[in-house]
Amino acid sequence: MKKKDFLFVICLLLVLVLIFPLRWTVAFWGNNAALKRYEKEVTGRFVLTEDMAILDVVSGCGNTAGTSNGVELYVGILIRTSLSEDSLKELYTVEEGVYAGLEEITNDKAQTRVMYNLDLSFSYQIEEDENYYVVEFFRSAPFYQSDLRGH
Repeated sequence: MKKKDFLFVICLLLVLVLIFPLRWTVAFWGNNAALKRYEKEVTGRFVLTEDMAILDVVSGCGNTAGTSNGVELYVGILIRTSLSEDSLKELYTVEEGVYAGLEEITNDKAQTRVMYNLDLSFSYQIEEDENYYVVEFFRSAPFYQSDLRGH
């Protein structure tokens, strides 16, 4: 094998070895940047009534369903309100796949299934005599197939 051919093969192998970690790194940082933008977007347009308060916001990027098929962006907003769950469901309706769920939070159940899958928890201490809910928002991540957190 000529020296020129040998160098070409070595360079080709080097490029192939570097492409995969670079792809995963770009996907990781790209999805994290998209998550920060998505959290700002969701909290910026979040609707509050007079008897509601946002207590905490958590966000994460990963496989929200536990199926190992891709990565989603997740934002969970903890609210305290005197409104009933039915009233909240009317207030927060699904629009274009943006809103995903409403779940009551108690001392015994301080996180949703998705929060558990993403290893997220609220820093706010839940009190027993109040009504707490998590309004959850999901969106597919820009690099949903390339981020290792989804596989």
